[in-house]
Amino acid sequence: MKILFVGVYFGNFILFSRMLNSLFKIVVTSLFNFYLNMAEYSVGEALKLLMARSSWGAKANEIRLKQEWETIAGKTIARYTTNIQLSNRVIIIYTDVAPLKQELILGKDVLINKINEHFKETLVLDLKVK
Repeated sequence: MKILFVGVYFGNFILFSRMLNSLFKIVVTSLFNFYLNMAEYSVGEALKLLMARSSWGAKANEIRLKQEWETIAGKTIARYTTNIQLSNRVIIIYTDVAPLKQELILGKDVLINKINEHFKETLVLDLKVK
């Protein structure tokens, strides 16, 4: 019975190993083709293209926004906001302070312009307050 169990286990391991190997070949080939095309660009252009093609760009923008939130919004607003999320060019600001929620809703266009000017690109198109 133990030999059969080891055989089945070993067979599954070989099957898993082959699947993993073929997946690795696909990933390596794709990366090689991607970097081969990168020879046509400067380093800065290549990084921008890599960020645009991957899902890292959106996450990097969200991290930058969180790090620079106090500079953009000011100390008072930053102190009373509990979380910030950026998803599909919509910034979601979380706060428990009702007057701040109202103020953010009323000044939403000003804040959106301030964020976009700070990053020198159209990072945010809409703002939601929760």
